[in-house]
Amino acid sequence: MKDIQDVHDTTPRAQHRRPTMSLLLPGLDYGNEEHVWLGARDAARASDVNLITVVGGHLNAPEGFSAQANVLYDLIQPKRFDGVAIFSSTVGWYLDSEGLAAFCGRYHPLPQISMDAVVAGIPSLIKDEYTGIRDVLIHLIEIHGYRRIAFLRGPESHAGTQECYRAYCETLAACGLPVVPKLISPPTQGWDQAAAVSVMEGFLDDCQLRPGHDFEAIVAATDNLARNAIKVLQARGFCVPQDVAVTGFDDEREGRVITPPLTTVPFPTYEMGQRGVEIFLSLWQGEDVPDEIVIPVTVVIRQSCGCQSPVVLQAEAEADSRSEKDSTPPVFSEPAWTAQCAAIIAEITDLIDDSDQDQIRGQAERLVEAFSAETQQTSPGEFLVVLENILQEAATAGANVAIWQNAISVLRRRMLPVLSHGILLARAENVWGKARADWGSCTAHTGVPEYAGRAMRTGVAGAERNINYHL
Repeated sequence: MKDIQDVHDTTPRAQHRRPTMSLLLPGLDYGNEEHVWLGARDAARASDVNLITVVGGHLNAPEGFSAQANVLYDLIQPKRFDGVAIFSSTVGWYLDSEGLAAFCGRYHPLPQISMDAVVAGIPSLIKDEYTGIRDVLIHLIEIHGYRRIAFLRGPESHAGTQECYRAYCETLAACGLPVVPKLISPPTQGWDQAAAVSVMEGFLDDCQLRPGHDFEAIVAATDNLARNAIKVLQARGFCVPQDVAVTGFDDEREGRVITPPLTTVPFPTYEMGQRGVEIFLSLWQGEDVPDEIVIPVTVVIRQSCGCQSPVVLQAEAEADSRSEKDSTPPVFSEPAWTAQCAAIIAEITDLIDDSDQDQIRGQAERLVEAFSAETQQTSPGEFLVVLENILQEAATAGANVAIWQNAISVLRRRMLPVLSHGILLARAENVWGKARADWGSCTAHTGVPEYAGRAMRTGVAGAERNINYHL
């Protein structure tokens, strides 16, 4: 590996020489840092810039071994580099604004760019948290009609999550809704899963809040808070989004693969990395750069807010189109239907090898009842709601979710003989078509090999670091 001194010749050269920039990241284990790096890498290649990435951990991290990595940031010396970009929001997770400014001051007089945090006197590249949270709230209020919306805050020292909190309060007021203090969680004490679970459990228990009654939806300042809120709600027997809708901010991988998939606001990390290199070049060339550059954001609608999957909506539209072409009156045999329902419940119960047969039988009964209600149009939309709830229950319990696909096949095989040609059959095919589409969407979220492999590698790497530390 070349010494940094070898990469950048420090003797005076003409301005057309290839500049060298450093990018400071706390790690590359998670999506945000990785995508910032990818964006910076691609922009550096396109602009003929030397990019040296220094991975030095979180400054002043409470874990002793992690904080020791901070020594790598001392490698950045003005005589060796032409500028430095700092992913400030994560490098400085454990710092207040004064501490972050002091850290950046060590690199003076190098041109600097602060990413995802405003640092006085340094061009700062930030995402538009305010607009992101505002647009999420407007979606929940105008599309879904929610009025009692709770908010999960991030750490009080983090400017971005404070901006989300400001957007929450001001948007509710602008929409004519009250800001209810008990529906706002206290700031979290950290960024990890334990802190997220703790704030959600405390939020419910300390205020004695009843999900679905005291509040209809939760807007979280981060995906981590949102994901763990969903886990806590599901562990307590509540269904998302049927009982409570939940939204996040960041669009991390984990939020895309949970059930239900998380409605969120993507963190424009790749663009932030690209823009960081572009701003560095402007500074290096002596051009004026604004103190703050704001990257716009957009909301990604998934199912945790109550919206249906686009795949299911397409299947529904196609099924409805087929139904309109068949106007034959429905023929319904009550005795045959009742007999088949009992046979389906028994077969599904035997099909799923589980120690809790009573629970499986109860789930099978709910599924069959919902199918009957939907095909007879006494409760439209009920079947998918029940199916998704059962899949959530199975996933939370660590059971084999895939086996329920066989249960749907049993339902269709046994019901077809008692369904007439006509509207009743068309309705049933409509239900099964939507179930197949919904099944494909749900199974896409029960596990992603790439993410699982990355998580495993990260866990192994973490174990190795801990072993080395104790040795």
